[in-house]
Amino acid sequence: SRDAMAAKGTWAPAVTARGLAAVAALPQLERLDASQAPWFDAACARALSASATLRVLDLSRCTETTFDALQALRPEGLRELDLYGVRIPDARVRTLLPNWPSCRVRLPSGATETTAPR
Repeated sequence: SRDAMAAKGTWAPAVTARGLAAVAALPQLERLDASQAPWFDAACARALSASATLRVLDLSRCTETTFDALQALRPEGLRELDLYGVRIPDARVRTLLPNWPSCRVRLPSGATETTAPR
């Protein structure tokens, strides 16, 4: 349910890329709070990238998220991405900013960058 998806820190380890693909297919999906999710990997990122409607994604404090997962994350209409507390240096995340055009990105340190349009 949407309430379960928004509850911080209550993620079950059984969430899969297949499950996220079903979420990504929801026609009214605009926001997803996956903060503190221990399972967000490259397969999950690819699944969410299929969403045509996702605008806001919160991955803050997803401490197990890897650079490869962020590299695979490319939802077309993303406008806000929160990476605060992710254990990847800001400098490495900045190399991915062109993947998220016209997006406000909160970096792992808490600094904010707004990317150029494509």
